Amino acid sequence: MQRGRFLRHLRPYWEVVRHRLPPSVHEELEQLRGEGRLVVRAARLLRARRGEEAVEVVLRERGQAHALAEQYDVLVRATGLDTDIERTSHPLVGQLRDAGLVSPDPFGLGLRANERFEALDRHGAPVRGLYCIGPLLRGQLWEIIAVPELRVAARELAQQLLRAPAASVRVQREGALPRGARALRAGAR
Repeated sequence: MQRGRFLRHLRPYWEVVRHRLPPSVHEELEQLRGEGRLVVRAARLLRARRGEEAVEVVLRERGQAHALAEQYDVLVRATGLDTDIERTSHPLVGQLRDAGLVSPDPFGLGLRANERFEALDRHGAPVRGLYCIGPLLRGQLWEIIAVPELRVAARELAQQLLRAPAASVRVQREGALPRGARALRAGAR
């Protein structure tokens, strides 16, 4: 409950504080603002399309109920992957979701995974061979998008994956194929 309330009301402010710019970049942006070449507004981009002579956008400024239609020369969307897997338009994530191979976290911030970074299917079982780090794990590991935390997660996953082949080779020597190999062989017919 507290986490949901935080996400609804304080998340934008936390993002600003957590992801500060380096001072040199801040100075450059302030110079552009002072020259009138850059305007910074807090708004949600509702729609965008390429018009005949400009990019046509519809946005709603923070705290406003009505939307505004405007035109711009350039639109840069730098928000990253849409991590709400229930609503995503990303084809791969959508296919994994529809196949039941991934399941959403309760806050719509990404997908569920176990402590080994394995994606959890719709029944909560780990999907062997499907790993995730980064923004899609934000519902569980809030700071996973920050470089120090990403570095730690990447190191942990890499070490885990480096240990895995030895177990796979041992299984093959005993005459049995790993589960993924059986599926691959069966699908190749």
